[in-house]
Amino acid sequence: MAARLTTVADGIHRFDTHYVRPQHTAVYVVTGGDDTAIVDTGVGANVESLLEALGSLGIDVADVGAVLVTHAHLDHAGGAGRLMEALPNAALLGHRSAVRHLVDPSKLEQGVRAVYGDTFFEREYAPLVPVPAERAFALPDSESVAVGERSLTAIQTPGHARHHVSFWEPATATVLAGDAFGVGYPELEGPDGPLVVPETAPPQFDPEAMHASIDRILALEPARIAPTHFDTISDCRGVGAALHALIDDMCERARQAASQEGLVEDLLAGWATQLARRGRPGDAERMRERYELDALLSAQGLWHWLGESA
Repeated sequence: MAARLTTVADGIHRFDTHYVRPQHTAVYVVTGGDDTAIVDTGVGANVESLLEALGSLGIDVADVGAVLVTHAHLDHAGGAGRLMEALPNAALLGHRSAVRHLVDPSKLEQGVRAVYGDTFFEREYAPLVPVPAERAFALPDSESVAVGERSLTAIQTPGHARHHVSFWEPATATVLAGDAFGVGYPELEGPDGPLVVPETAPPQFDPEAMHASIDRILALEPARIAPTHFDTISDCRGVGAALHALIDDMCERARQAASQEGLVEDLLAGWATQLARRGRPGDAERMRERYELDALLSAQGLWHWLGESA
């Protein structure tokens, strides 16, 4: 279990859920004295291993006071109900829309079944356990949650989802960014750093909001940004500038595409160009094999945005 835990800053630990593959989806554990908060939950299937990870850190489940969710997408919060069952003293906090959907996850289930099919939902997410309403609370923008002697401040960061929230930990100048600062591919890192691309999956991608959220995160002057989808980012401004450029590039590719299928191919070509710039041109075909689904989801979100903005 220790191999799946990484300390990214003093008192902030990243747990690799191994959802989809290693180095794909993280849960963060923030400790302050005798208090602990968990940021995002992963899916229900990884809750048992997350609890084992807490034990390896010497954390009693009774000392977890808060479970914070960046947004209600199931790779981030699908395990919320099951995790709350194991944490007797924890409150769940997030954007009011996320909280509402986790208390009653029926619409989340319907949405995933509609987009990905019943087989996918049953394999990846079932069953969704509701969070008890009396233990779930909305966390307004700029409000803070105490974690012992430290705090986590909610920063609304829409763009990937309208209800997306990141969390600012000022003691270590760390932003726990969910999907607001892109999705990384650490195995494709080159001399210029990791390949990080904007998370444009459907149905709420909004490029202008995403640009503004990136700028809001950078205005905090973080020492590091810890996204859900790997890896820890230290060159915050450099990656932020690259994300701004990629958002514009991907939107323009969507405008020029003749079809959603053609957009998938164009996105993969664009990412291959990014790999070449990072000195990894030989990885383009490997990326196509492993990440074509990512490109498909990105294209779906871009195509939906294009239709909504027409």
